[in-house]
Amino acid sequence: MTARRTAPAVIAAALVVALVVALGACTAAPTGPGGGSATSATVSGTASGTASRAVPGVQVRALGDGEDPGAVDVPELQVVTEDSWARPTLHAKWPLVPGAKRLNQALDATVRGRIASFRKDAGAELGDAVPDLTTTWSVTADHDGVVGIRLTSTEFGGASTSDDSRTTYGTRDGSTVWRGADLVRGDGHERLVTDVLASARAAGVVRAPEGGTAEPGDTPSAEALLADVSFTREGGLRLVVASGELAASDAGRLMVTIDRARSDELLTEAGRRVRDAAVASRPDTGPAAAPTTSAPAGPPASPEVPAPSEPPTPTPSTEPTTVPAPPATTPATTRSPKAGARVDCAVARCIALTFDDGPGRHTPAILDALAARGARATFFTMGPAVQAQPGVVRRMRDLGMDVGNHTWTHKQLNRIPAEQARGELTRTSAAIREVTGADPVAARPPYGAFSASTPHAGLPFVLWDVDTEDWKNRDAAATTRRALAGAHRGAIVLMHDIHPSTARAVPGIVDQLKARGYSLVTVSELLGDLDAGRSYYSAQRSRG
Repeated sequence: MTARRTAPAVIAAALVVALVVALGACTAAPTGPGGGSATSATVSGTASGTASRAVPGVQVRALGDGEDPGAVDVPELQVVTEDSWARPTLHAKWPLVPGAKRLNQALDATVRGRIASFRKDAGAELGDAVPDLTTTWSVTADHDGVVGIRLTSTEFGGASTSDDSRTTYGTRDGSTVWRGADLVRGDGHERLVTDVLASARAAGVVRAPEGGTAEPGDTPSAEALLADVSFTREGGLRLVVASGELAASDAGRLMVTIDRARSDELLTEAGRRVRDAAVASRPDTGPAAAPTTSAPAGPPASPEVPAPSEPPTPTPSTEPTTVPAPPATTPATTRSPKAGARVDCAVARCIALTFDDGPGRHTPAILDALAARGARATFFTMGPAVQAQPGVVRRMRDLGMDVGNHTWTHKQLNRIPAEQARGELTRTSAAIREVTGADPVAARPPYGAFSASTPHAGLPFVLWDVDTEDWKNRDAAATTRRALAGAHRGAIVLMHDIHPSTARAVPGIVDQLKARGYSLVTVSELLGDLDAGRSYYSAQRSRG
């Protein structure tokens, strides 16, 4: 039996409802980041003021620093590098997949197009803030003849940093290549945009200036949402959206996850094939999947010490009359029995050749030249290249070379937050340790740029005092002249094992240095017991 309400009860109920509505209107006013509600999953998202709710099965969140969603173990690949220390600075790496002609062509066109656009847009220098571009890569699928590559770029423009990424898939037989938009049916693009935008608004993630409000008609394109497509372990779509496309630029990149059921309705035949390959490749279990931190990076940290406008001036070739003897201690890294006896640099006339940015296509030739002449050197390696060419890195170890850390992406460490800089180093150290069984002997900050607050992540920094400028001259004779002109006892010589001209120069440099009585050693032999908190430029100069 249902009791009838009395008039007073009805009036009281009406008053309660009115009060709740009024309170709701008051509490809906404050907004969170990007204009969304600070306290509710339902926010105002349209011009008419109607509410926008998250679509079931569609989630949007910020991508953590260093997070590489869907990344899988890296097969052995050749790595291409394009770099420049001239303003604006850039460093780009991308892989060559054996046999995958069309995929390789697409990757090459993407990176070179990005570089051309960056150089065109960089414009005039912004005081000490030199525009910089870094591009790195990871693997998102490798199974049943299908390979997926993610290219991730970070552009520093002086006042802000922007990040974007793009995935490209192709077959190892070279016959086919697919972009993200090819994986989702054309008639599903509009639905995808609608669902993602609704969930982004419900999560408080909308495109708006900091402290501002959303522009309801400012809708991202399907092409922008599908630039970076990968898959979850369960086979759901995962989209990485560039900073500024769906949210304010300072929110960083966003990750959209769509469950398997909704994803299956959207995929083309090519999309299903790529999904199956990605799932079989075990996404989310590879070494690169875990984020360094769960929060967006935010604006870049202000450097305490700006990146040098020019590399350090080479030391004159005049020999010092005395050289401080380094402590005769063994470095923390393990050495192969094949490496031979260590050189006592308190007695010998030592010099250290060092190589950055590899391993690359020309690293094996450099190792051949060093080994044939009984010379040793130090290689400051980058994380993705270590994973792509582990055999080359193990050969460095076996020949008695030092293996050092040159970060994961080549970002300037004084331009990024401390925790992100630490992640650049620790992630690369983990890759080196996995391949060699030992920690890197030291780290070298990209461009030699770091500040007093840059974390060392347990490693000494080793810089240089002789710059061959091989990155600029790309000429074996010029590289050789600069190496010999700057040579002195205790010197650390900078080169890059990614340039063919450098590989051609090494035999002559080694022969002529040996003819002058030098012993070519690693930095750990030259410097002895390294202090993790110090930065070393030569046997005679360090700070920290």
